[in-house]
Amino acid sequence: MSFIALPEETPGTTLTNSAFFPDIDTDAARKAMRVVEMVTDERLAAALKSAMAYVNGQLRPYRERQEAAGFATLENIPAEEIAGESVKVSRYIEAVQSWATAQLIEEYTTLDITNTGQKRAEMQTPVIDGHRRDAYWAIMDLQGKPRTVAELI
Repeated sequence: MSFIALPEETPGTTLTNSAFFPDIDTDAARKAMRVVEMVTDERLAAALKSAMAYVNGQLRPYRERQEAAGFATLENIPAEEIAGESVKVSRYIEAVQSWATAQLIEEYTTLDITNTGQKRAEMQTPVIDGHRRDAYWAIMDLQGKPRTVAELI
């Protein structure tokens, strides 16, 4: 007999995406993002949907070019496969999860508005920026573009 209360396992859901991009499995996302139980399923789904909308928007010109070339889905575009998965699909999922993780960290650090909460939020800024960078890099990698663009001002 155990006196430790374990959270009930709830089955994850699949968030249906647009026809071109892959659906997102919330269980797989929770594990990959290392999201703690404090984040409810509803809040996780909301962050993932928001991230899907953002990434889809960033990739809209790419999607339109690929559809014009005859590719109905991201998975249909010829790409290297690693562990049986298209690298393009893998990068897409990475972008969505990274953007959602940044959003969740940002939301949870701003819940505590005390001085301690403010300091914690300031310490999380580099972590949030790192997740946003990872999302950006995944978006650029998916398109076959360089990760950094530099211009002279």
